[in-house]
Amino acid sequence: MKRIWGLLLIVQLLSLAQLNAQVGGNKPLRQKSYICRNTSKLSIGVIAGGSYSDMIYSDVTKAKPLGLFGPVGGVAMEWNGNSHFSLGFNALYAVRGTRKSFDTEFQTSFTETNTAHIDYRLTMNCLDFRIPISYYFGYESNTRFYAFVAPNFSLLLNGNMAWHRTYLKENPFYGSTDYEMDLTKANARPYEISALIGVGIRQHLQVNRLQMYLKVDFAFNFGLMNDFSDAEMNLEPVFSGWGDIEHETLGTRRMQALELKVSLMIPFKKHLKDACTKLGKIN
Repeated sequence: MKRIWGLLLIVQLLSLAQLNAQVGGNKPLRQKSYICRNTSKLSIGVIAGGSYSDMIYSDVTKAKPLGLFGPVGGVAMEWNGNSHFSLGFNALYAVRGTRKSFDTEFQTSFTETNTAHIDYRLTMNCLDFRIPISYYFGYESNTRFYAFVAPNFSLLLNGNMAWHRTYLKENPFYGSTDYEMDLTKANARPYEISALIGVGIRQHLQVNRLQMYLKVDFAFNFGLMNDFSDAEMNLEPVFSGWGDIEHETLGTRRMQALELKVSLMIPFKKHLKDACTKLGKIN
């Protein structure tokens, strides 16, 4: 009988020791680890920044590029496929265009020429749709660098072009002239396809139980198509451009821009499906 009671006492002590190891032997789950596992791979956020843009004209090679500054802003979505690659979608409002200043010589008769000074500005208000593909360097940490490429499809909402033209030689038939007109499908292509390539840095932030990502990136946006309209290329509209309307050539026009943007991304929450889900529940 004593042996039986002794055996039962040993079994009870072993059970208590095992229960104590399960409850108090391991460190409690920290709040930060819990929150990190409670977020999905999908994030949404907002983007704000600016761009410095210019237009490259194939037949205007001596112009002084002054550039045009404009805002860039909108909404963003990003899906992190794994610890390195992510796929995103951006819908942005962007202002692009160009400012140029230059002199051009043209004929006034068979034996005489004159020189025109041009101050030109083109402003385009656009709606951009982008699909950035990013690669994050290193492994999970609060600060990570990344590089990205993004195809961009842009719709022209509205805009205008304006130029002031003066002549260096006085002539009764040629005075200073100011032009300004709205952009339409007759003098600008209604859409544009371009590509972006850039680098950035992402910082992980956490406020109480809210997890966020602050991203700062710098990119080069370059046009992949001629920006002149089909009507202009077919010489249908009257082109009042750089100098001698009768003799100037159109060539091609391509966009390029430098962009600096800041993004604030918030990951979606998800329900835990591991063993920790049942912690604190009583059956």
